[in-house]
Amino acid sequence: MKPRTRLQKIRDQYDVYRAAKLGIKPKRSTRKDGGLPTKPVVPVCDLPESDVLSDCTTWLKARGFIADRMNVGKGDFGGGFRTYGIIGAGDIIVIAPGGRHIEVECKAGKGGVWSTNQQKRCVKIRRNNAVYMIIHGVEELEHRFEQEKLL
Repeated sequence: MKPRTRLQKIRDQYDVYRAAKLGIKPKRSTRKDGGLPTKPVVPVCDLPESDVLSDCTTWLKARGFIADRMNVGKGDFGGGFRTYGIIGAGDIIVIAPGGRHIEVECKAGKGGVWSTNQQKRCVKIRRNNAVYMIIHGVEELEHRFEQEKLL
C-alpha cells in the first residue's frame, strides 16, 4: 500500500469532522468501538504521547497561553468506584490571551485512535465556537494554531 499524501490526510480529517458535525458515522472507521485512526497532517517526530503532551504544554505556555493538563480516569477511591475528569475532553485545556477556549487532544507521533467519547466532545466544543484539535507533535500544533489564526 502506498504512503498517503498530506492532502489525503487533510481530506480524511475533514471527512471525519464533517461526519461528526452531521451526526453520521464516518465511512473509514474499521474499529468495532467506533474509534477512528488518526495520523499527523504535517511531518512530526515519532514520539510517545506523554512526550508530545509535555512538549505541547511547554510550547503553549512559552507563547502566553494558559495551558492545563486534563486528567480523566476511574478507580476505587475511598470505598467506591468513581470517575474523575471530563470524559472525552482534550488532554490540554487552553485559554488563549483573547479568552478563546481551545482543547488539544494529543496522540503519539505515529498516530493513534480518536475514541467515540472524544468525537462527541469535539462536536460539543465546535458547536460553541471553541477549538478542538488532534495533535501528534509540536510541529502540527504550530501548524494548526497558524491555520486557526490563534498566534
